[in-house]
Amino acid sequence: MRNIMNPKGRSPIKDTRGKKVRWRAMYSIEVDGKVVRKQIGTFDTQAEAKAETEKKVSELKALYDNEVIISDMTFMQFLEKEWRSYRSERFVDRADASRFIKFVEKTSLADVKLNKINTKSLRRFWLEVEDRVIEKNYATSYASQLRGHLNSALNLAVQKSYMADNMNYNLKSKTERLNKLAREQSAKAKFDRTKKIWTPEQVMKYLPLYKTMNKKPKNVDPIMWWAFMTIGLYTGLRRGELTGLMFSDFDREKRVLTVQRNVQITSQPREIRIVNPKAGSFGDVSYGDEVEEVLDTLEMYHQMNGTLKNEYLLQYKWGGLIDPNYWTQMFKRVQKIAGIPHSEMLPSAHYMRHTHLSLLSYQGFSIKEIQERARHTDPRTTSEYYIHLLEGKDREMADKFSELLNKERD
Repeated sequence: MRNIMNPKGRSPIKDTRGKKVRWRAMYSIEVDGKVVRKQIGTFDTQAEAKAETEKKVSELKALYDNEVIISDMTFMQFLEKEWRSYRSERFVDRADASRFIKFVEKTSLADVKLNKINTKSLRRFWLEVEDRVIEKNYATSYASQLRGHLNSALNLAVQKSYMADNMNYNLKSKTERLNKLAREQSAKAKFDRTKKIWTPEQVMKYLPLYKTMNKKPKNVDPIMWWAFMTIGLYTGLRRGELTGLMFSDFDREKRVLTVQRNVQITSQPREIRIVNPKAGSFGDVSYGDEVEEVLDTLEMYHQMNGTLKNEYLLQYKWGGLIDPNYWTQMFKRVQKIAGIPHSEMLPSAHYMRHTHLSLLSYQGFSIKEIQERARHTDPRTTSEYYIHLLEGKDREMADKFSELLNKERD
């Protein structure tokens, strides 16, 4: 590492080698005690050259005042030597961090020195990201994941005084091409989601199958799956919220449950953590007779099993809070055990929430009403992701329209 000191402006040098007179902007610095002259570039007028010199010297003085370390370390070297372990210590999936490093290795940003990272090099990086997303047909959320990792790395570089500021915050990672792709992907995703949620008929047909499964799922009794599916479909709670439910969360007189925790799993060390729900997701959710039946059944089950003192609704056979990833990993497998046809299986546990909120829309509830029940802070989330038109409702509108015109013709 080198220490930079005493940046000074030098008088522009007149350059007459070409057909047109140009002016070279110059400055000097002390590097490890030696004075080194540097050229910024050539300009049409002496005034322009002088202005650029003053600007450069001001930037260098700002770096010196902030005690920024001048290092030959490239961004790629920094990721490997310092950021990887830093990210790992904060329980971020090692594989996820490694994928980011491998991606950066293929970009122009890899060989840029930390002190040289600026808005131009970052813009080039995001253009490369854009090309990659479009070429590989990745979801546009891929760019958002990269942005999170990049900000983490640049913030660490700032903390360690390799950089004065994280200039990535001032850049837009999504260009118009990516925004257009995002809109197309969103439209397709909404259409696909509509085809995969359950209709009221499917809910009534398949939900009881979880209670009568002949083959028991691994580590968890069938009654837990029936409870998980019933509460999920009838309340629209998220997977982590369902996992963390306690009997004390339910006001059984008013038939209201209070969402006040979320269950997550960390990778390093691997452990279950109880955290607050997503922003704005604290709140009360009303429920009906079906959920009350689940509570009665689980209360009796835990009394017989000796696990009622743990308070949690959903537990392993031997007691204890269930790993939230268990529901994800076993979701389709248990549907198969229950006898649900593959073509009609819900793709993931979150589709219980999709189903619940979409059926409310089918019943004619407003976006505002559904937003409050879903506990979304932004109504756009409700309208963009959860309001789907079921095939039956679409047929009903087509028939009503034809009926209207036929009346006019008659």
